[in-house]
Amino acid sequence: MEFKKITLEDKVIFDEYYKKYPQYSGFLSFVNLYTWEHIVNFRYALILGHIVIKFDSYKNNNEYYLLPETDETATKTVMDKLFSLGEVRISNLTKNQVDIIEKLYPEKFSFSHKRSSDNYYYNVLDMATLSGKKLHSKRNFVNRFKKENNYKYEKIDEKTKEECIKLLDLWCEKKESEDAGLKAESYACKIALENMDALNLKGGVLRVDSKVVAFSLGEEFNTESFIIHFEKGDTQYKGVFQTMFMEFVKNECMHLNLINREEDMGSEGLRKAKLSYKPCFLLKMYGTD
Repeated sequence: MEFKKITLEDKVIFDEYYKKYPQYSGFLSFVNLYTWEHIVNFRYALILGHIVIKFDSYKNNNEYYLLPETDETATKTVMDKLFSLGEVRISNLTKNQVDIIEKLYPEKFSFSHKRSSDNYYYNVLDMATLSGKKLHSKRNFVNRFKKENNYKYEKIDEKTKEECIKLLDLWCEKKESEDAGLKAESYACKIALENMDALNLKGGVLRVDSKVVAFSLGEEFNTESFIIHFEKGDTQYKGVFQTMFMEFVKNECMHLNLINREEDMGSEGLRKAKLSYKPCFLLKMYGTD
C-alpha cells in the first residue's frame, strides 16, 4: 500500500468518496489537505477503496493517520490493515468514530479530547442576520462599517484574486511576525486563491470605493454545511471582519443550514472571537495520546 502526495487530480477521488460518506470535520476537506500539504506533508492511500490520510506532526515528529468518518464495517477494514503496517496513531476523530473504534478494539487506544481542534459550527440564518440580543455587538460593528464606508460585496474573479493576494501580503506585514504558522497560512491561502476553480471554492470581497478591504474563501462540504477556510481583512476599517462574514454568508451560503469556521488552534484570541458569535455547537475532536 503506497501513500502518495495529494494533487489536484486526486480531488475527484475524494469528492466521490465523500458523497458516499459525508464528512463534517474540516480537517478532512480536500481543500485543507491540498493547500496545507507543503507544511504537514499530507499523503493518502486507498484501502479496499477507503481513503486513509497520513501526515507528520510538527509538534512531535510522529506520523499520524486521519480517517474519514465511515461505518463500522469500513472502519474495521481500514484499521486491520493499518495494524499490519505497525504502530497506529490517529488524530482528529469525531466522537462517533471514537465510539466505533473502542467497540471494535476495546482498550486498544487511549483517546483524549483535543479542544484546540474542535470545529465551530453556526446556524446560517443567525450569521446572515446577526439577529437577537446575543449578537447585538456584532450588529453594532456592521452598522458602524456601513455608516463609515461606501462599500459593496463582489464575488472573486481573476482580477480580484491579485487584489486579494496584495491584501494578504498586507495582513502578514501588519502582523510583523516571523511566526512559521502565519507564513504557512499565508502560503496556503495563496494556493487556494490561485486554484479556486479547480478546488470548487467560492470567494467574496468587500470593496470600499475602489479598494478591496476584506475577502473570504470557502466551499460546500456536504449537503448541510459550508466551510469557511480563509477570512482576511484590513483592520483599519472598523467592523470589516463582521461585515465580511455577514455578507459572505448572505451571498454564498443561504441554501445550506450550517457554517463551519474550523478550529481555533489553541489561540486565545481566535477562541474568544469564534465563541463571541455563539456557535450552535462545537464538533468535538479526539486523538490518541
